[in-house]
Amino acid sequence: MEEKHLLLLFISLSLLAGAAMAKSTIEPCTGTDACPALLGYTLYADLKVAEVAALFQIDPVALLAANAIDIAVPDAENHILPAGLFLRVPASCSCSGGIRRSISTSYTVRPADTLGSIAGSVYAGLTSPDQIREANDIPDPADLDAGSTLVIPLPCSCFNSTDNFLPAIYLSYVVQQGDSVSAIAARYATTVTDIMTVNAMGSPSIRPGDILAVPLPACASMFPNSASDYGMVVANGTYAITASHCVQCSCGPGNLNLYCTPASLAVSCSSMQCSNSNLMLGNFTSQQTSAGCSVTSCNYGGFVNGSIVTRLTTSLQPQCPGKHQFPPVIAPPTTVLHDSFLAPSPSPAQAGGTVTNPRSSVPGTFGLPGVSPSSGPAGSISEASIVSPFCSCASMFPNSASDYGMVVANGTYAITASHCVQCSCGPGNLNLYCTPASLAVSCSSMQCSNSNLMLGNFTSQQTSAGCSVTSCNYGGFVNGSIVTRLTTSLQPQCPGKHQFPPVIAPPTTVLHDSFLAPSPSPAQAGGTVTNPRSSVPGTFGLPGVSPSSGPAGSISEASIVSPFCCILCLFAFSLVHFNFLY
Repeated sequence: MEEKHLLLLFISLSLLAGAAMAKSTIEPCTGTDACPALLGYTLYADLKVAEVAALFQIDPVALLAANAIDIAVPDAENHILPAGLFLRVPASCSCSGGIRRSISTSYTVRPADTLGSIAGSVYAGLTSPDQIREANDIPDPADLDAGSTLVIPLPCSCFNSTDNFLPAIYLSYVVQQGDSVSAIAARYATTVTDIMTVNAMGSPSIRPGDILAVPLPACASMFPNSASDYGMVVANGTYAITASHCVQCSCGPGNLNLYCTPASLAVSCSSMQCSNSNLMLGNFTSQQTSAGCSVTSCNYGGFVNGSIVTRLTTSLQPQCPGKHQFPPVIAPPTTVLHDSFLAPSPSPAQAGGTVTNPRSSVPGTFGLPGVSPSSGPAGSISEASIVSPFCSCASMFPNSASDYGMVVANGTYAITASHCVQCSCGPGNLNLYCTPASLAVSCSSMQCSNSNLMLGNFTSQQTSAGCSVTSCNYGGFVNGSIVTRLTTSLQPQCPGKHQFPPVIAPPTTVLHDSFLAPSPSPAQAGGTVTNPRSSVPGTFGLPGVSPSSGPAGSISEASIVSPFCCILCLFAFSLVHFNFLY
């Protein structure tokens, strides 16, 4: 009799343990392929955009684009997002140990961390203490060394990037208190049946902490296998940044066709003009005929070997296309907007926004607008510049330069090249601008070879393909000489006047917090920035601070910020033969 009571007690405890354990969808797989996926993540504290990106080892710009947050907002990567905000985090979903999961995220243990706090708080329930322990072969969970690195296994699904034979991307969603399958289905424009089928659920019963794979309508690409962005899928109502920040692709609203246009980020890019045509990427021409509307368009074909591939296509359509509507974008949030990011994208009119469709300079063509397109960078733009997560501008001068590795904080200046050159950072962007300094010193030549341009000068010419900008840039101080480099790039728009960080007279009183605050624009600071013309006809000079008689204003070549390290590890799980695991 006592043995029966013990057996019943064991069964009861087992059932209670099973009831408390969260369920997660497991997708069996074979091979080494991967697919794009999304992780539903709720911020556990106020965090910068760059801090969230660092938690998952992803590009901050990709995080902004996946949530339709305006990437053109100055210093968006350093914007502080509020605790409790829900974000979609892009992830690469791999096949490891026979199941789908993301294995590219690592975490550095901090003092007082536990496996429970890392799983439940930092990563918002997307993983569990047991999964972290098994992935890192931790014998004693209580013995965590501060500073050690852990692999964080995260749930994801591919299902061939389709749902009911239509393009889709799968969101790993952690069920919250008060959620129901019907409410989740309504929020993401799907059905209860679809969610239950995807997750192999016998009933629509869910509990907080369960992780569901939610299919989101998406736009799929058809880039070649050789493209670095092969297999790209973009969720409806959002954007993706590709081709080294040169191209942005959007999905919706109104249809699930992928639209790719030049991005609004200030980076140097390869040509985006279609061969044998005056059309730039995103432009099209249309002509009504008796058989229908003949449309010729310049489309994006992927990023292959560091070059942007464009393809000129002609098709016959029933009607000529009008202005294209893009998904609305929002400013970086300062408050928690529940359910706003993952709902189907409304049209710009519904969202209260407007999307313009500027005409191309080519007669009879139309341009597809980017996300909050800037007015064009002022002056020359450094190659492959990436916004620093630490609010500064970095250089890429050669190792032989005495100012190799120079970094300038946002809103400030640095003097280099024996007091001959001054470099500034901001406001408005984190590109390094270098100009002749205004100090009375003897300097080597600052004129670019084979050109009349001095350091900081540029010429611009509007063409049918865009704006051709030739600029004289600073390349470092090597063996006592100022290195200048002449570069030519094709930009969507011709640059205008450049604004420099305001300067102040030597202070006579204490100005609390004034130096470390983000640099305002010169107009906000009460200052003015002029744009003196160069002595070379047809050229313009970018102004410096207290400009000397020479022209001022250039961007250092190839400024870039080193990315966060990513640690890829493989860990073993037993192959599960069913999808919804208790």
